[in-house]
Amino acid sequence: IVGGVVVGTAAAAAAAVATTRDDDVGKAARSVGKGVADAASAAAEFNRQHHVTEKATAAATGAVAAAREANAKYRIVDTLRAVTSGVVAEAKKEVQGDILSEAPPPRSTPPR
Repeated sequence: IVGGVVVGTAAAAAAAVATTRDDDVGKAARSVGKGVADAASAAAEFNRQHHVTEKATAAATGAVAAAREANAKYRIVDTLRAVTSGVVAEAKKEVQGDILSEAPPPRSTPPR
C-alpha cells in the first residue's frame, strides 16, 4: 500500500511537471489533465442528477440490515464458526497423525 502511494505521488508530480513544458509532451499532459477533469465533473453532475451515491448507500445499508437480521434469526455466524472450528480440529488431527506415522522411530543411544 505504501509503495502504491509513493508511486502515485511520484506519477502525479511527474504529470504536474510535464504540464509546464511547451512541447508536445506538455500539450499531451494538459490535454489528459483536462480530460480527467471533464470526466470527474461529468461524473459529479451525473451523481447530482441521479443520486447514485445516496442510492448505493441506501442499498448497502439495507443489505447489511438484512444480513444482520438473517444472522440473528438463523445464527449463521455461530454455525459457520462451529463448523470451521470442527474442520480445523479434524485437519490438525490428520496432519499430526500423518507426521507421527511417518516419523522414524526414536534412536536409542548406546550407554557410554
